[in-house]
Amino acid sequence: MRRPLPPGSQVALSVACAAAVLTLAAIVLAPVYGPDALLLPASAATVTGLALAVLSERLRWSWGLSVLFAIAGYAVGALLLATPGAVSASGDIVTAAVQVLIGPVVGWKGVVTLPAPLGTYEGVMVPAYALLFFGSWAAVSFSLRVPRRWWIGPVVAAATFLAAIVIGPERDSDAAAIVVGTHAIARETLIGVGAFAALLGWFIARGSLERARLKSAAGARSRTPGRLRAIALASGAAMAVAAVAATMTISSSLPSVARSVARTGVEASTAVARAETPLSTYRAFMSDDLYDVELFSVEGAGDADRVRLAVLPYYDEDRYLQAAPTSDATQVFRRLPARLLPVSGTDEATVAIAGLTGPWTPLVGDVIEVGFGGGRAAQLVDSFYYVEDGGSGIVTLGAAPDAANGGLTAGDEIYESVMAAPAASLGEAVAGAPADSLAEEMPELAAWVDAQAVGRDAAGLQLLVERLRERGYLSHAVIASGEKYLWQEALPGLGFEASAAGHSTTRLEDLFAQLNDRAEQTQGDPKASLVAAVGDDEQFAAASALIATYLGFDARVVVGARLADTDGDRGWTPPACEDGVCRGRNISAWVEIATPTGWAALDTSPQIGLALEADVTSETPPEFATDLRNDQAEVEDPPSSQRSRSGEATEDDGNGEDDDEEQSRTLRIVAISGVGVLALLLPLIVLIAWKAARRARRRGRRADDAIRAGWQQYLDDAADAGLPPAGPRTYSEVSAAYGSPHGPAIAALATKVDFSHLEVGVEETEAMWRLVREDRRHWLSARSWSARIRMRLSLRSLLRDVRRDAAQVHVRAGAGRSTWKTDRTAVTRSRVETRSRSRRNRRKGDPRD
Repeated sequence: MRRPLPPGSQVALSVACAAAVLTLAAIVLAPVYGPDALLLPASAATVTGLALAVLSERLRWSWGLSVLFAIAGYAVGALLLATPGAVSASGDIVTAAVQVLIGPVVGWKGVVTLPAPLGTYEGVMVPAYALLFFGSWAAVSFSLRVPRRWWIGPVVAAATFLAAIVIGPERDSDAAAIVVGTHAIARETLIGVGAFAALLGWFIARGSLERARLKSAAGARSRTPGRLRAIALASGAAMAVAAVAATMTISSSLPSVARSVARTGVEASTAVARAETPLSTYRAFMSDDLYDVELFSVEGAGDADRVRLAVLPYYDEDRYLQAAPTSDATQVFRRLPARLLPVSGTDEATVAIAGLTGPWTPLVGDVIEVGFGGGRAAQLVDSFYYVEDGGSGIVTLGAAPDAANGGLTAGDEIYESVMAAPAASLGEAVAGAPADSLAEEMPELAAWVDAQAVGRDAAGLQLLVERLRERGYLSHAVIASGEKYLWQEALPGLGFEASAAGHSTTRLEDLFAQLNDRAEQTQGDPKASLVAAVGDDEQFAAASALIATYLGFDARVVVGARLADTDGDRGWTPPACEDGVCRGRNISAWVEIATPTGWAALDTSPQIGLALEADVTSETPPEFATDLRNDQAEVEDPPSSQRSRSGEATEDDGNGEDDDEEQSRTLRIVAISGVGVLALLLPLIVLIAWKAARRARRRGRRADDAIRAGWQQYLDDAADAGLPPAGPRTYSEVSAAYGSPHGPAIAALATKVDFSHLEVGVEETEAMWRLVREDRRHWLSARSWSARIRMRLSLRSLLRDVRRDAAQVHVRAGAGRSTWKTDRTAVTRSRVETRSRSRRNRRKGDPRD
């Protein structure tokens, strides 16, 4: 027997609702791919999926044949629309075909790690195309082809929408879509409410169509009572209004925060490790193990005079970092596509790795494209991450998720397309608000800067850095070696002075204290040497960046190498790479200052010509040792670097802000939890209200109809209590089977109405409904509290209503009104018809009676 086709109304409903939900899912994905790039593939995927689902149903294809056509349709559409350029060459077709086949499974990695908008780069459109195509096809197919489980279709559509949210943007759009009074509703809020309304309408409309179909199949007139229809519409409207009101209230009363989506989690896992930056390990490059070792070589750098290893814009009082020390860092490492569209005015550079190890990648300028060579090229492409506008890149191949280990090894090659832009001038830099709080954190730095009596403009900054360099002294070690270090041999006139590593506030405060002490010792003598601060590029670059920050400039520390000499005749900086070959001795650190046209580099290496005065670093031990007694020790206040402006300990600073943040977080949790609880309880509340309205509607009828409705309520209560259906039995047999205390009396009243011509009044109606209510209480009291809840929320009586409406509605002869007689079985109807015929025959004097 061939499966009957669903009516056109069901087809139209399924297609319309699925199209609405899938369109909203595509709108959610638009910021990730870009609206222009997603429009055609998303439209084609949704329309094609819907068309194939309807076609397979109309032609009565089997599930197997329908799935085969769906896969074929997906493959053709994805090749043409999700992988642009696939038909340009045979090799590209093969590559695109592989992407189409494996993209729905493995392509999500690129979607959640590449920086948005993705465009159509290397098949990242394939997962979205597959999601929308198979989501629309499956939603309509299940809704039409599985009548008993049609609800799977809306569930599939909802799952597709949720998947789009998971891989969608992490923040709402800044512009509000609509403003209602003082409440601004974001675009994402309207999308969510629209999807909820479409799914709710799908369920309500399909339930109505199913009810009408069952009635029509039984040959009965399809009519839904007006009150029931009004209750259903009111319930749906109440749920929609509650959802809109809740989202408006929550979205307007809470601060905008980033959602935790797949993109957020992956990007956070690829954030740079804060433990091992090249600045923190700078002295390793100056050690004898790496000083003369080739680290990497650069070819084709064009006019670039520097190559960067790390760009570090943030300071946490202990070290300079790539990412902000707080959790809401604005710069994190993201995947950079290995191939983009060509950009005019670029230089093509090749970096060959030799002795350099670790995740930090040498980059020449601002990267536009990047590619890799060597035996690990394919793996390096997937493990390369880049900071946009930051100039730093890392390779996480063979590393932990935080990129603390692993990275580049000998034999790797990096092909870089970099923007050829003119170097910015420091004179263009404009200072912002000075960092007065830094004076409290680092008083020695502030005292030295203020003592120089220079302006707070770009010229003043340059003069301060020059004075810092002139009064510094180069040293890469804290302990002298029996034999000279290689860096000492390269500078034969340089004596050894101990210098601690690191660039914490304590280390840099010691450096500025040396300068202040020396200035105090000289008493303004113009002939006295002011050389006092001992350190290397690590300390002097960090100190210069903090001076710029103190003056109000946006500064960052850069670690890398020079491809050309940038220090003129002085020669204080580490030497430039020879013929593009960069060794350990070529690694340097400098400062970059933000200007309107870019970042201006400023060299900070200390001088190497003047000797250090002996009384600056030498300390004479006290003549008499101090007897330290712990029992008489006094508690000292923490140093200024650990104190707030008010003088209290840092750990107490910002308690007010912390309290506000904690209250906001608590309010957010309570509000979101309340919305979730409301969403869970709202259908149950609507169900309870609907049952109460049904009882009131039945009881409010005319006396005889109210008693018949009382019998229906008795059967509904029994169904909700979990008792079996009545089956082909009389009223008395049903009441005896249920065994309720007042069952016989309820059956007697129902029999009196249906099987006699005696009139009934209000007293019988009140008695009927009182007995029904008492039996319902009896069934509730006989159950545990959990069973009582299940009985109140049971849907059995609602399902029983649908079957009864289809098969047991008839028009009472001569009455002109609809009468509900659910329990009138075939046997009962036969008895009634026989008795009625006997009465008519007696009146007419029929001899057969």
